[in-house]
Amino acid sequence: MNTDRTLRPKLGLLRLAEKLGNVTRACQSLGYSRDSYYRFRALYERGGADALRNFSRRGPMVKNRVTEDVAQQVLDLTYAHPTWGQQRIADTLSRAGISVSSSGVRSIWLRAGLETFEKRVFALVARSEQNALSLSEEQQAAIDRARSQGRFAAGRYISGPGKICFQDLSVMGDHPRYGSIYQHTFIDCYSQFAITRLAVEGEALSPIQFMQEDVLPQLSNRGIVVDAVRTDRRLPFADRQRRVEYQHFLEGANIRQTYRLGRGGKHDICSRFAATMAREVYQPLFRKGDFTLEDARSRLKTWMRAYNEERIAEGPYCFGKTPLQTLSDALARRMEPMRLN
Repeated sequence: MNTDRTLRPKLGLLRLAEKLGNVTRACQSLGYSRDSYYRFRALYERGGADALRNFSRRGPMVKNRVTEDVAQQVLDLTYAHPTWGQQRIADTLSRAGISVSSSGVRSIWLRAGLETFEKRVFALVARSEQNALSLSEEQQAAIDRARSQGRFAAGRYISGPGKICFQDLSVMGDHPRYGSIYQHTFIDCYSQFAITRLAVEGEALSPIQFMQEDVLPQLSNRGIVVDAVRTDRRLPFADRQRRVEYQHFLEGANIRQTYRLGRGGKHDICSRFAATMAREVYQPLFRKGDFTLEDARSRLKTWMRAYNEERIAEGPYCFGKTPLQTLSDALARRMEPMRLN
């Protein structure tokens, strides 16, 4: 039997749509479809809140993923043989009695950021540097091949924390009292360590202030220098007609600016991070209905601590570690870089 826990989000959607006068914005804020809104409204008009309480739906389907043990064996074999394709990995494991399809191998590679030969070689180099591992002849030959092809050119291989970072400013939803809720986001591409700040309409939304007050002090305390920041080609980060204040700030800080390929890129670290935060932090808040900024900031702080310190990062330089552990290991292993040219 459904409880008030499942009833409140539906009533919250109906009330938010009424306050905003806009069904689409209400649905986007709470993560519902317009079809769901109209079903809820029809049920409410026919039978009030009890009709919503008795409304049921099929439970979500669990994703068809291989076990963590199988995924780890795929990754171990990938690092050992970086030139092998997904079919050869799957066949080798099948002969050893481990059932995984070539498409399953591909899915594991995508989650780990290893879907191309270039990314697998980059990950292999970073793994050997972080953990002071020796390389086999096959692994060294793969690195030499990538080097001869110019794949280690500047801007393609991320050699450590701070080399390439993302910065973003996104609208996470609309609040009936505070208006639009914004989030500043900064992510280090190497470790996936992230820094965020929540802001609302009327507060300072300057990405420069976010960098000066939150990002650069935290990274500086860890001995990290930001070399390049990747942003959108839009205000407040850029303008096709003229240089904006943010670009002058980066020049003064000796930080190079590059640009994202697209805001909705499927494999863009920043896009995936924003989607995860919307699903796990903001949508549950909006579904509760009215909430205070203190509630939102407290939830964000708790989630960020768990993300950086407890959650395993899926990325080519993380190898089953949390973002903070990846960052710490990379800094602790500062040594002569591998000769790439």
